Amino acid sequence: MTARQTDSLINRFLDTFSKDEKIPVTEVQGWFKDNKHIPIRTLQWYAQEGLIPSPQFEGRNGFYRVEDFLLLIDTIRIIRSLKASLTVKFGVLRDVLRKYSDNPRRIVDLLLNLIEEFPIFYQIDVFEEEVYDTTNDLIWHDTFAALVKGVDLDKFRILDIEDDIDRKKSEKKVNADKFRASGLDV
Repeated sequence: MTARQTDSLINRFLDTFSKDEKIPVTEVQGWFKDNKHIPIRTLQWYAQEGLIPSPQFEGRNGFYRVEDFLLLIDTIRIIRSLKASLTVKFGVLRDVLRKYSDNPRRIVDLLLNLIEEFPIFYQIDVFEEEVYDTTNDLIWHDTFAALVKGVDLDKFRILDIEDDIDRKKSEKKVNADKFRASGLDV
């Protein structure tokens, strides 16, 4: 399903609710099960682990506000995009979301922009064959390392991380060349 199709489904779902209305948890769970093929138990686990916003409750009835539902959608986009990463694990994502919990929308928007700019997999042809991008995965690893440390989002620049990765690659190449020149390379 393309991003445009997903956005269309989201908009149709939200059209059934007013902006201030509370969306019942059962409606949200049903929407994910039907449209995104995410089981209810998976959503519950994500909420339990702190990866997505938990529903609010009035008595026994759980609900999401519209902004929380949109944040939930975007966070699941991040989870699904990073699922293929060899370096970024759920625990690290959870730690970052908790660290910036005072403004979750801001950190989720930052991560969504990074996913568009630095996909871990990218398509190489019309046959939709996807290739794993080790450089972008390294960028994700170093980005999360910086975020876990508590970097100031106002001063955060992905260019610094890219420069650092380029420097590390250059150092590895120089070291490999020195090793080959030493004659120890068999």
